Amino acid sequence: MPNRITDSRLQFSCCLVLGLMFCLIVGCTTSSEPADGVTHDILVPLEDALTDVVLQANQTTEVVVTLHVPPTVGVVESAVLDVSATLEHLSISNVFQPSNVPGLAKALSGQELGEALIRVGDDAATACQQGDLYGPYSIAGSLIEPLIDVETIELNQSTIQTVNAGFAILCMQIFSTFNATLNVTQLEGTVTEGECGTPADFSGVWNGTFNCTDSCDEPWGGDIELTVTQDGSTASYEDWSGDQYTGTVCGNLFRFERIESHETERGTMTLEGANQATKRSTWRGRSAPFCGGNCVDHLTRGAGQ
Repeated sequence: MPNRITDSRLQFSCCLVLGLMFCLIVGCTTSSEPADGVTHDILVPLEDALTDVVLQANQTTEVVVTLHVPPTVGVVESAVLDVSATLEHLSISNVFQPSNVPGLAKALSGQELGEALIRVGDDAATACQQGDLYGPYSIAGSLIEPLIDVETIELNQSTIQTVNAGFAILCMQIFSTFNATLNVTQLEGTVTEGECGTPADFSGVWNGTFNCTDSCDEPWGGDIELTVTQDGSTASYEDWSGDQYTGTVCGNLFRFERIESHETERGTMTLEGANQATKRSTWRGRSAPFCGGNCVDHLTRGAGQ
């Protein structure tokens, strides 16, 4: 029977890095509206986005996740992660050594534990090959006292542009020297906001089509109608099913979210003409098996009225 370890302090470089990147993309703030030039400390619950990720010894595990900036942040100017603070919210359990893999021995004896690299792009089909590269990052030492080769990570301007344009696709490629189960609960860092510009007008009835992916089922889609109500930089909308979303308008970008007991959804609606818009969102179930996916809507204001 293999040896097993369960310890909330067991940290691993791959969970460190991918968690930190999440922090930068989905950071929350306490302000109710975007504030130009303000730097926010952020504490981000991941809502089970990284729960029970299985790592296999001497193999690369690939995880692809889509994330959004929340409505409280208008335009991201810069973002920096805090490695040491994030370590408090990471854990590895069920660490064990298969009979033919000396993973546990390395983990306990002060050798390299593994590494991870991250790519960030705007297309799930290409992010793992063409996205902006961060890393690889590694960890050495032991599971009890890890030595991490990075203290802070700052997003480059290419990634900042992807984040501000809508959702960002994170592809994480994790190599572990031992078998384990990875969990990340919440993350920390800072985000500085840039200038929004005059809020565009999103108010009115919008019609169009939507297409959604589903990690647990087949893709789905159809016709959609939604009504946007706006007061300056504050806006909300209700779709044809009765779901309600709230958020803020920053220039030609409307960031929104819907948080319910069974599901969360966050996204952006981008004005691309006087009466044309594209809406992109990411939804995620809040209970096992934590299904989720991306949705893209093509909308026209006033169509069908």
